Amino acid sequence: MISSTTVRVNYSETDQMGVVYHANYLIWFDRARTELMRDTGLTYRALEQQGCTSRCRRSRFAIAPRRVTMISCAFGAGCASCFHAG
Repeated sequence: MISSTTVRVNYSETDQMGVVYHANYLIWFDRARTELMRDTGLTYRALEQQGCTSRCRRSRFAIAPRRVTMISCAFGAGCASCFHAG
């Protein structure tokens, strides 16, 4: 299953050059993973019991005030992976 989540970059999430501070990607990835879990009916507890971990990767820097899309994928035993699609 594949799910996408789009957020708009807020100025408060950036440095003076308008580039998103790296820690904000983790918040966005968690938001995307949570949406995927809602779509599939998975829970954090079920993922933990299966020993699944999530991997996140960004493809490029996000800049305010653009929109950013995160793609989430569920694999085999319910493991999830997210990546920043730009």
